[in-house]
Amino acid sequence: RLMGEPLPPEFINLMVLPSGFITFSFATEAGHTYQVKYKNDLNLPGWGDLTEPMPGTGDIISIQDDITAQPQRFYRIEVR
Repeated sequence: RLMGEPLPPEFINLMVLPSGFITFSFATEAGHTYQVKYKNDLNLPGWGDLTEPMPGTGDIISIQDDITAQPQRFYRIEVR
């Protein structure tokens, strides 16, 4: 890790709810921006934006996504 680079975020508290929603959280670092991306098929190009860019504060960010219409969904977190 180079000076000033953020640690790669790790998904924590990942839960699939009976309602068809998935929730997960990740820790942030102040001074960095986080954006959650998703993809329904890893063979397709590009990732969709699940969230707008969010400022890191040193706290945990929680995300909720409705996956009732998707048999599977993949997520990644971009950090800037």
